[in-house]
Amino acid sequence: LVIPRTPNAADSADTRARLLALRERIAKGEKFEDVAKEASDDSVSGADGGSLGRGGKGRFVAEFEDALYKLRQGEISAPVATQF
Repeated sequence: LVIPRTPNAADSADTRARLLALRERIAKGEKFEDVAKEASDDSVSGADGGSLGRGGKGRFVAEFEDALYKLRQGEISAPVATQF
């Protein structure tokens, strides 16, 4: 998900709650792709079902990659805070 402005503490808490609710929907069986298309503010990856394409290490910010490369296929991470 993309937040279109610099968030303050209340925004961050609201966004985290929203992300956890979306994560719960996916964990309960909704398709990630469908939830991403519905909920993401990112007009590119959201419209593509949340796909970020393929690429090697170094393509994304460190916080995101750290969480990404700890996951096994099919796992869903907790929300990851980045500059984006």
